[in-house]
Amino acid sequence: MPIEQRDELCGIIQQSLARAEGDYASVGQLPAKRINLTNEESVDYLAGFNFRMGVRERAAIEEFQELLLEIEKLEHVYHHPRLPL
Repeated sequence: MPIEQRDELCGIIQQSLARAEGDYASVGQLPAKRINLTNEESVDYLAGFNFRMGVRERAAIEEFQELLLEIEKLEHVYHHPRLPL
């Protein structure tokens, strides 16, 4: 993707996130109705997500990658293929 298009897409995503944050009742209203959630349940559900990558999220990804590497090393030692996810 050309850098101009990538930057434009990033800007659109940032604007969308800024509008949606704190207004989960409006954002989740229609999808909540489709799956029989109350507005309160929808707000609670959406409030539990991190929609931006911060220090904690990056640290979690690094930890996951380290654990995956350990598993791959053990698989090599014991010659067991990884189970499909």
